[in-house]
Amino acid sequence: TDQGGPTRWNPCEPIPYVVNARLAPPGSISDVHEAVRRISAATGIAFEYEGLTDEEATIFREAFQPDRYGGRWAPVLIAWADPDDSDIPFEDHDRVAAGVAVPVIPPTRLEDVYVSGWVALNADDPNPPGFGFPGQQGPVILHELGHLMGLGHVDTIGELMHPSGG
Repeated sequence: TDQGGPTRWNPCEPIPYVVNARLAPPGSISDVHEAVRRISAATGIAFEYEGLTDEEATIFREAFQPDRYGGRWAPVLIAWADPDDSDIPFEDHDRVAAGVAVPVIPPTRLEDVYVSGWVALNADDPNPPGFGFPGQQGPVILHELGHLMGLGHVDTIGELMHPSGG
């Protein structure tokens, strides 16, 4: 939190998520589900797939969207975005990210629980679907889900949460 305390997802509630795969390569939905399965196994926190959406990723995404999702927090959005048409900051100095993720706390900023979030995957990134090699899309999604869970980057090359992936 802004006060320096830890923040986490409610471990007693599944994390709902939706996917916008309009710009995704074939096989991407399977990669999302497998990455979610792996992060759930690692954390013990369940996820609940709510289907496809046409919602686009934006850094200004509202955590509460009653017109779209009813009177509850918006589910986590996992979407591919075109860096040329998006406000997502894929570029950082001399590097272009394969993905960006942000967990979201309520707008009051007093609670110590994440209530929503988003994962934006770079539609221009050449990572092919799959989990067999570090350069594939599956580890990128898993890395971004790590950020969604609250993890930061690590310094050890080869680790999944290293800035270059693992």
